[in-house]
Order: sequence, then C-alpha cells, then structure tokens
Amino acid sequence: MIKEIFRKTLFVLVLALFAVLGGCTEKYDSEYDPDKDPLVNTPEMFEQAPDDLSKIAMDETFIISFRSGPSTANPLFVSSGYDNILMSLVYDGIFEVDTKLNMYHNPNMVESWEETEDHKIITVKLKEGLTWQDGHPLTSADLVFTVDMLKNDKVPCYTFKTEVVNIDKAEAIDELTVKYYLNKPMATRRELVTYPGCPIPKHLFEKDMEANPDLKKGKYYQNLAVNPVGNGPYKIIEWVENDKIVFERWEDYPGPKPYLKRIIYKIVPDVSMALLAFKSGDIDAMYVLLAKQCARETNDEEFAAIGRKYVMPEWIYDYQGWNMDGSNPFFLDKKVRRALAHAYNFDLIKTKLYYNLITKCNGNYHPTSWMFNDKVDPINYDLEKAAQMLDEAGWMLESDGWRYKDVRYVLVENEEVDELTGDPVTKIRKVFLADDSEYKCKDGEKVKEEKKERRKFEYTYLSTPSNGLPRPSTTVYQTDLRKIGVDMKVRLMEWTSFMDRVLKHDVQSWGAAWGSGTDPDGGKGCWRIIDYDNGRNYGGYANPEVDKLYEEGMLEFDHEKRAEIYRKIHKIIYDDQPYLFASNRLSVSIVHKRMRGMLFNSFGFCSTTAPGFRSLWVPKGEEMRPVKDK
Repeated sequence: MIKEIFRKTLFVLVLALFAVLGGCTEKYDSEYDPDKDPLVNTPEMFEQAPDDLSKIAMDETFIISFRSGPSTANPLFVSSGYDNILMSLVYDGIFEVDTKLNMYHNPNMVESWEETEDHKIITVKLKEGLTWQDGHPLTSADLVFTVDMLKNDKVPCYTFKTEVVNIDKAEAIDELTVKYYLNKPMATRRELVTYPGCPIPKHLFEKDMEANPDLKKGKYYQNLAVNPVGNGPYKIIEWVENDKIVFERWEDYPGPKPYLKRIIYKIVPDVSMALLAFKSGDIDAMYVLLAKQCARETNDEEFAAIGRKYVMPEWIYDYQGWNMDGSNPFFLDKKVRRALAHAYNFDLIKTKLYYNLITKCNGNYHPTSWMFNDKVDPINYDLEKAAQMLDEAGWMLESDGWRYKDVRYVLVENEEVDELTGDPVTKIRKVFLADDSEYKCKDGEKVKEEKKERRKFEYTYLSTPSNGLPRPSTTVYQTDLRKIGVDMKVRLMEWTSFMDRVLKHDVQSWGAAWGSGTDPDGGKGCWRIIDYDNGRNYGGYANPEVDKLYEEGMLEFDHEKRAEIYRKIHKIIYDDQPYLFASNRLSVSIVHKRMRGMLFNSFGFCSTTAPGFRSLWVPKGEEMRPVKDK
C-alpha cells in the first residue's frame, strides 16, 4: 500500500516532466523509470516496528555514509544539513515536526504548553526528572540560558541571530517552567521559541565564558563542539575527524528507546568508493546515491541480494548563487542574472546526467508545497535569448570570443579599529555599482572617487565535492556559458573551508542546496537584507518588497492569507533570480535489505523530522553487527 501510494506520486512527477520535454531525448538516456524499478521503495522497507521488542535486534549497529561531515556539535552554530542530522541524534528540543510537517510539543520533554490570547506570552512546562547525558538536571535555567546566548552580541550564532530579536526575554518561573515574552504576535511563534532546535546545557557552556565569551573559541569550547553533552536519544562516543562519528543509544533517554544500539556516521567523499563499500558489506546505507548509480549500477543480482533503494520527492533545491553585494561587477543587473538562467540546459542535464531523477526548479518553494506559486513563468534554456540579454546589459562580445564591459565602481573609505593595537586604521575598498545606481554611504564611510574599468565577464564558481551542482552539470553549464562569451572558472573546496568563505561573502558565485523548511518563514534568512551580515543571505540580495512581505507573513495567522503572501514572495524572488535555481531533488538513497522502519516526508530518508533514525529497526535474527557490551 505504501509503495503504491508513493510510486504513484513519482509516476505523476515523471509524466509531468515528460510532457514538458516532449521526447527531446534519446531513449537510452530517458529509459530509467524509478516507478518500474523492483528494488525501489519495496514494502518491507517501510514495515513499522512491532510492539514486542523480543522480535527486534536491539543491539544492532547501523553504518551510513555521507559525503561530508558536520562542522560542529554546538547547537548555537549549526550551518548545514550535516550539522542538523547530528543534532537530531544527540539533542531533543521542546518542539518536534512529524513526517507530515505538523509541529507539536515534544512529549518526551514537555509537560504542557500554553499561550495568551494575544500570542505574545508562551509558557512551557518541562517534565520532571529530565537530565543531560552527564546526569546533571535539565531545567528551565537551561532554556533561559539558551535564549540569552542567542541574543548575546558576543555569540556569533548567525543562523538564529535575526530571529531571536523577536523574543524580548525568557524567564524562569520555577525549576520546570519558562515564560517566553514575544514583542509581537507571530504565526511562527513555535519555531521561534525552539531555536536553535534544542536547549544547551548551562552548567557546561557557562564555564569558560569569561575567557571566551563567544562560546566558540578556546580549547574548552572546541572540545565541547566535538564531545557534546546532549539530552537526545544518542550520545557521541567517538569522533574521528574526516572519518567517522560513532553514536550510541543513551539508555536513560526519557522517550521511546531507539531500536538501533549504535549508528556510525561514516564520511566517504567518493560516491564510487561508498557504493563499493556498500556492496562489500562495510556500510549499510548511502545517504545520497547519484542518479547514474541508481539507474545503472544498482540493478544487478549482486546488489539485489543485499540492497534496496529509496526514491522520494524532496523539498530541496540545488542552486548556484550570485554575489550581488558590490564585491564584483557581474551580477548586479537582474537582466544578467536572468540571461545566465537561460543558459542552463535543464532538459539535457536531467536526461543525460540525472536519468530523470530530478525535476525542474521554478523557485525557492517546491511544487508540492502549499506556498508554491504555479503562476510563475519558468525561465527555459535559450542561448540566443541569453546572448541578447547580455548585449542589452552592456556585456559585449569581442573578437576573442569573450564579453567585456566598462564597469563603474567607487572607492569607499572608512576607519576601523585594529584588533591587535586598538589604533584606528583607514581602509579603502572597491564597490562596484549597477549602471543606474549610486552608492549610499554607511555610518563612518565616505566615497573618495568614482571610476570605471574594463572587465572581462570572468568569474569563479566555488563549490564542494558533495554539494552544489554536480561536476558533470557544472561542465555542461560551463560549456554553454562559453558559447555566449562568459568564462566560468570552477573551484572545489572541502566543506568547512567552503562555508567559511561563503559566510564571509568571500565568493563571486557558489553552489549549494537549500530546503524550503516546514514553514516558509524559515527561509527568510536567505533573502532579507537584514540577514546579510548575520544570516544566510550570502549574496547580498536586497528587495524591500520581499522584506515587507516576509514581515506580513510572519504576523498572519490565517493559513490561506499566509499562503498568498508567500506566493507573492516566490514570484518576486524567481523574477529577480538571485540564484540560478537549478533543480528540485528526488531523495535517492540505498539501504541494506535487513533495515525496516523507513519513513517518508519532504526532506529525505531519515531526515531530522521526528522520529527520524529512531524508527529504524532490524528483525531479530537478521542482525549483522551486534554490539557486545564489555
């Protein structure tokens, strides 16, 4: 039954894509259909655990490979999906999201939840007897401390900083009760009071605050970032950088006991090596399987004897971002950004590189989401149109085959304080301007002079081996850009260094992926100008109308009215093209055939929505890696 429901969903998606493409590809490239693959979404994968625990292998180990690892186990500094997966295992929050994306208070932590009629005061009462994994009591003081640290200017928790300004304060009423005082009624109040997704242990995080008030630097906090003390279903017993993280079931977890004794997060950057490891029995799952591997390398008897495939629509899109903050002259003009979108050959990439395992992305919301705007006109592949728009934007093709333009810039002078000496230092930076714009000085700045310089349309695209547009897609795009006179260089970096560059806006263009979130308000940090310095607006996108609509959406409690607001946002952002919206993903993973308890939702296999990995189980007698207690 489950298989049929979700196969029908995939069948509809694939049929819709074929209708759009109209048979423009060779049969060999488009013949793979996951709906006809007998190893995809088999019924036993989704069998739920029996009530009788004697039928479950409660001492089993599950090894899953990822292409990159999390950067931290400090909840304050979460910045990626890899971090979120770790957090979901080690920590519990006061709210959870189920597989249908409904948000509810966590019954393992919360005794009660109340709010005033004006929605501005929220009272949360914790269950009695909660502890951290080191045995220290978990109390209201931890919840209050977490909010205080999020609001602390010395703590650079950029992902959450611009959100928690809407909390005036959190106050401990007694050892178990916290009142959150909001400065306005908000439809997103539940998400707000649960930031950063879980509380942090006050008794540990306050220890070295005097020496390192950012809660990040120094040996103490660096150690805490890899040896966390959580309150969730698993604890970390080993972390080997760039190799593996070993999680073991916390036997004192107050909620339902997870079925798997151990989960090993294995880092295998090379997907070919990961698939070999799966076939040889060294790992039990690959979190992301490449389309070619799904269509061509997992259909033989050898694989069928041990493996099964998971394929589902996913609310995640891959993109190439354009930095528009003035640090480069290429992407300031919307006409240029839209021209570059016309140069992306989605149909070719879908069939020849992805074997029909992606769908076209028409913006920051997924077509199956309630906030998607189906009136958005997609930008389709058209190199002639792309070249024409670049001409109109002043980027002219010259005899060497590349495009050039005389671009405007200003030299901006301001004084900064030297961190070492404390002395004032005069600094000058170059800021590029769009053709019809003037630079608006910030406090303490002044424009020294305005100039022009001749520039070739040549930029660097920064990505990682495990994120952004896959390398074959990048090569196709790079080739088409060359045809219209644009030179895109490609540089790959490992994840931590990549994120450091992106957070500092030290990029011209970058590639990654975003999920649209359980609530559309959760994505506003990517698009509001207020989130440029301390948020996820890495490219400096600025549209006052979008900022205004996000404010309206946050305050609107009527679901249909909220939906209309976010549909407007969707259209404006897609029209502006701050990203090249490359494709929507299908979640494609493989698991060993002994595994049961897979769950579906819009965020992929064993995502961070509850119960996540806690639902996985192995029938008694089919275990392969039982943990033997010492």
